[in-house]
Amino acid sequence: MESPRILCPEVIGRNADLDSLAGWLGDVTAGFGRTALIAGEAGVGKSALLRQLTARSRAAGARFLVGECVEVEARRPFGPFVHILRSIDREFSAGTLQRLLRDTAPELSRLLPEVRGKGSNAAAADPSERYRIHESFVSLFRSLAARSPVVMAIEDLHWADEGTLELFPYLARGLRGERVMLVATYRSDEIERLPLVGAALAELDRGRLSEGIELRGLTADETARVIQGALRLGRPSAAELVEAIHSRCEGNPFFIEEVLKALAERGDIVHVGGAWRVEHSARQIAIPESVRVAVEQRTARLSERARRALQVAGVIGRRFDFDLLRAVAAVPQDELLADLRAAIDAQLVVAEVHEDGEERYKFRHALTREVVLGAVLQRERRLLHRAVGDVLEAGSKADPSRDAEDLAYHFDEAGDAPRARQYHQVAGREAFRAFAFVRSLKHFERALELAPAEDSSLAELHLSIAEAAGLCSDLPRSGRAADEAARLFEQGGDFGRAGAAFGFATQAYWNSGQSAAAAERREHALRLLEPHGESAALAYVYTQFASRAGLEGQLDEQVAYAERAVAMARRTDALLAEVVGLRWLGLGLANCGEPAGLERSRECLALALEHELVREAQVAYLFLAGAVLAGGGTWTAVRPLIEERARHALRFGHRSDQLMREQCGLAISDGEWDIALGIASELHSPTMWSALAELDTAFIVTAREGPERG
Repeated sequence: MESPRILCPEVIGRNADLDSLAGWLGDVTAGFGRTALIAGEAGVGKSALLRQLTARSRAAGARFLVGECVEVEARRPFGPFVHILRSIDREFSAGTLQRLLRDTAPELSRLLPEVRGKGSNAAAADPSERYRIHESFVSLFRSLAARSPVVMAIEDLHWADEGTLELFPYLARGLRGERVMLVATYRSDEIERLPLVGAALAELDRGRLSEGIELRGLTADETARVIQGALRLGRPSAAELVEAIHSRCEGNPFFIEEVLKALAERGDIVHVGGAWRVEHSARQIAIPESVRVAVEQRTARLSERARRALQVAGVIGRRFDFDLLRAVAAVPQDELLADLRAAIDAQLVVAEVHEDGEERYKFRHALTREVVLGAVLQRERRLLHRAVGDVLEAGSKADPSRDAEDLAYHFDEAGDAPRARQYHQVAGREAFRAFAFVRSLKHFERALELAPAEDSSLAELHLSIAEAAGLCSDLPRSGRAADEAARLFEQGGDFGRAGAAFGFATQAYWNSGQSAAAAERREHALRLLEPHGESAALAYVYTQFASRAGLEGQLDEQVAYAERAVAMARRTDALLAEVVGLRWLGLGLANCGEPAGLERSRECLALALEHELVREAQVAYLFLAGAVLAGGGTWTAVRPLIEERARHALRFGHRSDQLMREQCGLAISDGEWDIALGIASELHSPTMWSALAELDTAFIVTAREGPERG
């Protein structure tokens, strides 16, 4: 008869932590949003506590949505939140997700290949445009919370992608007034080597947006209770055995259970007459030194074929699909099912039902997978990665973008540079389309590392890097990449693309304060492009000359270049150049006292709004306000434009430091000082706008508490 599994049926030693979570859950059901962070080392019980919260949530009438961050090797933009999106129909009613995407958050269609094409197609133009995705998530979860309280849990935040780490604090702030509880678990011992995770946690702490729970190791008495529960003993184990296990496991519940299983496999603990019995004294039992040793001792008892299947599964990931595993392992279905059953019986693997209703498998714990992979030779691992990549590639011919992240990872690990490069570029474009610019840049940078030195497409790759780096606010990297792209284009005789790249470099250097470098590239672009006739690139370069003239107070030159830019943009169908040209033309004419200035400024705004060029529309509002003031208008006439700009930004989730500081100033002028302080507390970037917000804060504190405190 098969022995029962060794697994403690209850969570030991976490009552106070569960009570805290239950209290915050009560706040959520009453209409107050909460964010909770559960920290602790691997195996200490974070997931077990989360399972307890799941039961409490559903008993309280709340819907529970969970997303797990996949391993650090293969991360998709907003990965755990995409998982949550796909589970909405199961937790609510069929068709809920589709209705929400259509009516509330069409931008999120970018993240779901199965519904691609239904969301906005507006191109990214500014780092803050990623907040369009963020605000769409807020809107969607707000709609869900209107139906019932929602608990959203993100497991293993320490493995989160960059987009998730930006989104999580944004949701914590944006859903404070909704019936939503955000929960995240993370390994506290991993934070020092993960600066992006640390930055996200610091943002939550700085804004007082979250509550924290730090899980510690169990006490000796609690270890005894885990042993008693896992072995289903009628009375506590011998104190000597408890002390031996507790001292080795340091109160880690997962390690305790793994040690007990290893002891059972070795025969130190036997199942006789429906009960477990300790066969030897503590002095005679060799306690495994680590989780690794405990798991290795148990996997050694599996058949060679089953161990091989586990190793292939480990290469695939913590979660693995049966068909993919069968194809890579090249094992008949019946034999593989028997191997998986053996691994499940050994409590190395668990089966779970996926959101599509199909059964999937995963390693019981991330540490289990790490141990299994540790037994695979590096050369063998590369061959397995290539085999996984081959199978995935064969199944994704119709839409390579869906598995691009995994394909890039597996072929990279396999040492297959050509295919790794190919899929890094596909994954980079997909991440860019989802406004996950940091992730996009990493893919493009890796593709460049893998590219042959004389590859003909290097110039375009450098230009992709320049654009992604610019949208990550890494302006020096953007400028260098644009320079290299321009050099390669010019070397290859493609002067149109070279001029466009120099135009991009001009913007990067200008925005980083290097006006001389910007001027040099602007002049070079003009010399390259003008001999070859009209083009969209040349029209945009003219807008840069109009900008430079305007900032230097040369109004006639500003108007002349802007008129030239607008005319050429219309003839070459260059929408962005037309909008930017109209911006500088309107303000220039207004400053010259020409009534047509207001007309051109309004035309600029209307065009940007029509085509959902969010950043350009935001700037157009400011330039229109400037044109109104230049024509003799007052603050009373301008304020409605500023308020309309704020509403437009809110609609598209556009957040910029300049906009937030403006809102802070408006709140002060209206006497809403607490609102102003709240806005100012969100500005922490090293910009002039955050510095001005600090001055706003000092003004309010001085008025309330006196000059010394201010």
